[in-house]
Amino acid sequence: MHIGSHAAIDWDAIDGIAETPRVCRFIPVDSPWHRLFDFAHTPTYRELLVEFLSSFTFHPPGVPVPLPHPGAPPPPEVSFRLACVMRSMTLAEFAVHCGLYMQGEIETEIYIAGLVVVAKPILVGFWQVIAGENHWEHDKSKGRVSFVRDPLYRYLQHLLATSISARGYSREWCTTTDLFFLYCLLYRRPCALAHGLAQYYASALTGRTADFCMAGRT
Repeated sequence: MHIGSHAAIDWDAIDGIAETPRVCRFIPVDSPWHRLFDFAHTPTYRELLVEFLSSFTFHPPGVPVPLPHPGAPPPPEVSFRLACVMRSMTLAEFAVHCGLYMQGEIETEIYIAGLVVVAKPILVGFWQVIAGENHWEHDKSKGRVSFVRDPLYRYLQHLLATSISARGYSREWCTTTDLFFLYCLLYRRPCALAHGLAQYYASALTGRTADFCMAGRT
C-alpha cells in the first residue's frame, strides 16, 4: 500500500495573499473541517495504519444489513483492529474518537443535519457556477480542476483530493465526490464528515482507494 501526503492548509501563504478572511468563512477555526485538514500535522505509523485499514468496516446507520440468521445482532457501525485489539463503536463515537467532532457537537445540527449525498443535477449545476458550462464530462462524472475559475476554490479542491476523497490517480480532475464536499464547504452546508471519512477508510483496500491512502506526517 502506498501512503501519500495529506495536504495541510498553508496559513502563511493564505495570509500572504490576503485570503485568510475568506478561508476562515469557509473553514472556521476549530470546526470539523478545520480539524479534518489539521490531520495532516499528525504523525502516521505505517504498521498501525495498514492494520487499521485492512480491518476497517463501516455499516452506515439506518442502512439494512443482511444478517447470518434471524435474530442475529446487527454488526457494529464502525469496527477495526488497532495495535492487535479489535474495537467497535457507533459512527458518533468514531466521529469523536478520531477528532473530527467534539462530544458536545454530536447532539447539534452540525452533526445531526450533516449531508451524506447531494443530487447529481445539483452538483453539476454547482460545477457550472464555479467552472462554467460544458466543462463537466458527464460520461466520466468528472471535470478538469483547471476550469475552476477561482484559485482559492482550486486550492480547497486540492485539500479535499488529498484527504477525505483522496485517490492514487492524477488530481487534475475534480470527481463527483470532490464536488460534493466542495459544495458543502463553499455553500456552508452541514456535511457528514465522519460518514465520509468512514466510507473512505472502508474503501481503502477494496474500492476507489485500493492500495493507496493519504495520511499525515510519516
